[in-house]
Amino acid sequence: MDSINNLLSKLRDIHLPNDLPWWPLAPGWYVVIAAAFILGLIITTLIIKRWLRKRAKRQALSELDFILSDYRVSRDATQLVSQVGILLKRVALVYFPRYEVAMLHGDEWVNFLSEHVKELDFKEVRTLLVSGPYQKHTDGDVEQLITITKKWIKRC
Repeated sequence: MDSINNLLSKLRDIHLPNDLPWWPLAPGWYVVIAAAFILGLIITTLIIKRWLRKRAKRQALSELDFILSDYRVSRDATQLVSQVGILLKRVALVYFPRYEVAMLHGDEWVNFLSEHVKELDFKEVRTLLVSGPYQKHTDGDVEQLITITKKWIKRC
């Protein structure tokens, strides 16, 4: 028994290795960091593009509100119809290729507006858009034109 105690007394406690340094990183961590950085750049780019795309809609809607408030003061429907037509053309030039939009006028323009947002039918306000800006007194439902224009801007 003495020999066992003698042997046990010679044993030492478990010796733990030194802590591993956290720097330099293992090569796998560099790959993870690079992938996270690239993913972050892609996500940031997509968010910025989306924000810029929606900025045109926000500006167009605020300009439409200004046109409507100006109409409520002046009650000049001809000016309102003219300004709404110009606004629609400017928005279309932002979201569609210039060669498709720039030369459109009259019925072709109304058909373009109706075709590109299927749920809306600009044929109901066709007369206002086509001949309204050129008449002294515009007859037609101006409020319906404003409503359809708002919906078109939001959906294009």
